[in-house]
Amino acid sequence: MDDIGHASFTLWDKECSEILGKSAARLRREVMEKTGDPNHFPEEIEAVIEKKGLFKVQVKNKPEGCSYNGTSSFGVLSMFRDPAILAMYKSNEGETMEFDELEDK
Repeated sequence: MDDIGHASFTLWDKECSEILGKSAARLRREVMEKTGDPNHFPEEIEAVIEKKGLFKVQVKNKPEGCSYNGTSSFGVLSMFRDPAILAMYKSNEGETMEFDELEDK
């Protein structure tokens, strides 16, 4: 996470298929066929921006002696979009709960 609270999440094929309805490999192939630009941002990803979801992520400590000081990327293990599950992780005011509060659920 960076100093203003933004984080990068890495979606592997399983999660990409669940969220977007197609594998990451298929999405990449279609982008290359349509645009030929490996840096093109797919429309399918635009469709999930601003949607609510709960990510279960993998967090690892930086390896001993690692000199990399850039931002971290978190591997997504699963994503939940069921409103009943999302409601379990909201405070009474509808604000995001702190991580330690989530662990107690």
